[in-house]
Order: sequence, then structure tokens, then C-alpha cells
Amino acid sequence: AGAPASEVRFFTLSSRDTFLDGELDGVSVDSLGVLRLAQRVARIGEIEEPFLFAATPHPDGWVAATGNSGRLLLVAPDGTVSTLLEGGEPTIFAVAVDDAGVVWAGGSPGGRLYRVAEGEARVAYEAGETYIWAIEPDGEGGLWLATGTEGRLHRVGAGGSGAVVFDADDVHLRSLLALPDGRLLAGTASEGLLLIVEEDGSARTLYDSGLSEIVALEAGAGGTCYAAAIRSEAGFVEMTPQQQTGQSGPGASVTVLEEGAAGDGQGAAAAQGVRSQVLRFPCEGGVVETVWSFQEETVYDLLWARGRLWIATGQEGKVFSLEDGSVVLERDVNERQVVALMTDDHGPALATTNAAALYRSLAEREETGVYTSPVLDAGEIAEFGTLHWRGDATEPGAVRITARSGMSGEPDRTWSDWSAARSGREVALGDVASGRYLQIRLAVGGHRPPPGLVGGSAGYLKSVRPEIETIAVSPEKSPVMHDSLRQGAMLEMETFETLADTCAGGIDLDTVTFPICQRHVD
Repeated sequence: AGAPASEVRFFTLSSRDTFLDGELDGVSVDSLGVLRLAQRVARIGEIEEPFLFAATPHPDGWVAATGNSGRLLLVAPDGTVSTLLEGGEPTIFAVAVDDAGVVWAGGSPGGRLYRVAEGEARVAYEAGETYIWAIEPDGEGGLWLATGTEGRLHRVGAGGSGAVVFDADDVHLRSLLALPDGRLLAGTASEGLLLIVEEDGSARTLYDSGLSEIVALEAGAGGTCYAAAIRSEAGFVEMTPQQQTGQSGPGASVTVLEEGAAGDGQGAAAAQGVRSQVLRFPCEGGVVETVWSFQEETVYDLLWARGRLWIATGQEGKVFSLEDGSVVLERDVNERQVVALMTDDHGPALATTNAAALYRSLAEREETGVYTSPVLDAGEIAEFGTLHWRGDATEPGAVRITARSGMSGEPDRTWSDWSAARSGREVALGDVASGRYLQIRLAVGGHRPPPGLVGGSAGYLKSVRPEIETIAVSPEKSPVMHDSLRQGAMLEMETFETLADTCAGGIDLDTVTFPICQRHVD
């Protein structure tokens, strides 16, 4: 009779990174790896545009910059959407609102600065550049403009006159942050440099990220600043050859790429497979340190709010927060990229693209949430045993568990259906069909207090034939070769001949002894 050849093994879900590899709907993961119900967010307004590139708070709500029809939208707190600007240029990558409530927008690929106030929109400044990537009010009624593809910094005065005050060696000036002392932080693409620009237009490099782009800059508490560096040059925008040679205007096009399609950085971080990094440094200049690296996510925006740093990412539409040196997953939305974070009453408002949407954070947490594990691989076809989970839920039914299995690495219609939902700290998976792959789903909530899940494990047993991996001779055996064996055996292999020399005591294979001291040996 056959017997299983492997011991019971376990899939383990017990760390922050493991939880983050799965799918989270209405749940978040804190820095200690505890799975909890997430803070609620509500989608507001109907933004009928394929792409949203930037957003900022406004006294009457939020302003959203879109493409490829180049519409500038005002989204009110009740979700009402109105158009502030339309038909200027195909794409608006940069938007800002000054202290007087005037809206400024940078059109691309024509490089025009638009002013929107009192219901009127007009061209306020012709930068003569292909792209306007960032707009930063200077606190004196004027503006800074970060542009490409020549990497120039423009200063526009309150009267509308402007000039180039700094010309970088890189292709793009991509991000800006005005400092209280009148200086300016600037991030570049495609070399990914962090610069500090003095009031007289001179500049020095604070840091070479080794990645392609400094996509966002933000001031924190206590004179600390943050920067986001990413691998993909110029985010997810690729310039056409016509645009690179200077052709611009309303007829030029902008191509939006999928994640990872643009070129990679050539530095150490890129060589290690890092997709993006969050950097921390003194705002006045000093040592720049990496406080977090992402292998999969691309960072699009940073926001300091509620005493911590918030991080907007793609390619799965996740929002993290950084507190005490640890990253917490705060939100996972349906859209692929969260491109902008904005201050709001109960937490950041989120702007997304693919598709364009705007979300507000609410005061309460979700009532229910679902965590779906990544596909777990047993390596061979296996039978599944019992799932154990650990956490602080006290009410029966606070956690409901289902599972499914299959033989393909990606779940498809050949997989089994999800099993019936069961509750309890130990749930038998005996009704889940045998398979190589297993996926587990945990539905939490509906109880007070809501549960917090620390981790869990699921046992499985491989269904494989026994396989002899090694043969070892016990050292205490020192037998003598029998003449009868030597005369009757056909010892054609040197290794077997060595074994035959030990025949008087037999051969130990773990706990099983195979006697080979016989007159005739096959």
C-alpha cells in the first residue's frame, strides 16, 4: 500500500508584507501587520474624463486638471462638477490656487499659463516650453513654473511678466516646493536630482536619487522635507518625437502609458529593483536618507497631514501613511493610480486616474471589509487541512472564511468555486478540492468592536510518491565481506560494490534497514 511521503506543511499569513501582497477592500494594514477595517472614503462627483493628472484644494471644493481634452474642473463638496477651463490645450499637468483664490493651470504641450478668476479664463503667460509640470505660488503674488523639455525654471510676476531664472542640465524640472526663506526646492527628470535654488537663481544639487524622477516634494514638521523618487521617466507620460523637437500647440498629443513602460533609472536603487523611494532631509539642506522603498508601487504624490506623511501610489491605487519610520496601508481604491492628495476635514482627499475620480475621507471606519490572500503555491497537488487565525475579535461570526483551489497559477474558470463561509478561529478546509494552489478570503466586520487580525496559517499535505534522496551508511557498522556474496553477485557499479562491503550489518536508510547479505544479489 502507498503512503504519503511528506509531512504536513503550512501557508502562513502573518506579516505586513504578506497582507500587502493580497487584495484589500475596506481594510487596512498597520505598521505592526494587523489587518483592520479602513477609514471610510466616499467617491464624489462624476468626472467624465479618462485621465486626471493633478488636483488641489479650492475655497469652494477642489480643482482637478485632466486630459486629453484639457478640461479644468471644480468639484464642490456635494459632488457638483463645473468646468473652469476647456479647449485650451490637450493636457493640464499642473494646477495651483493662490491665497486670493485665483486658479492657475499649466497647459501642455503648448506651455501656456492660464489664469481663472471670477468666472473668466485667459492666457496669463506664454512660457515657450513644451510642458509645464508644476506651479508654485511664491507668497508675493507671483509664481514659479517648472518646465520641460529644456529643464527651465520660470518666475512669473503678479503683473504677468516672466522670465527664465534657472536653466537645469536635466531634461525636465518636474516638481517644486517653496521654502519660507524664499528659496526653492526642485526635482528633476530624467536624472532624478534634488536641487535647491537660491533667490538669485543659482542652484546646487542636494541629492542624486539614482532613479529617474523626483515626482513630488512636501514639507513636514520641524523643518523636515520629503521627496518621492521613481523609476519611470516623467511619470507615465511619454513624449512623441514631434514634441521632443519643439512642435507644440493644440494639435499635439500626449500618450499615457501603462505602469513600467517608460525608461528605468540607472542608479543603485534601480539596480536593486526599487520602483520608488520616499526620501527625508532637512529643508535647508543636509543629509538625505531613504525612509521607505517600494518594490512594486510607484509614488505619485506626498501630503503632510494629521501629523504624518501620506503617500499616493499606483499601480494598484493604494494610499499609505508614514509614521515613526513605518508605512501603514490606509486605503486601496478601485482605480489604478492615486495621483494627488489634498487636505480635507477628516483625512486626505484622493484624486485618481484610470479612471478619473475624487474621494473624500469620512470620520468613521468601514462597517465591513474583505481581505483576499495572494495565490498560495504548495509546489505539488495537495490536500488542504485546517485554517487557524489569530486576532482580537471576540464576537462569533466577526470573521468569515472562504477558500478556493486550482491547478493554474492565476485563478480562472478551472478553479473550484469559493467554499461556504465559515466562522471560528479554526476552520476546516476539507471541502476545498485538492490542488496545487490555494486562495483564502477573510470577510471581517459587522460587530463592535471591529476585529483586528494578526495572522493565520493553513495546513496542507502534498500527495506525492515516496522519493529516496540519499542513502547513508551508519558509521557504527563495520562488517566483513562474505566470500559467498562476492562469488554470486554481479557488482557492476562501484557505488554498489562499496555498499556490498558493508553487508554483514545491513544498510540504514533513516529508520529502515535493508539487509543485502544474501548469497545472490540482483
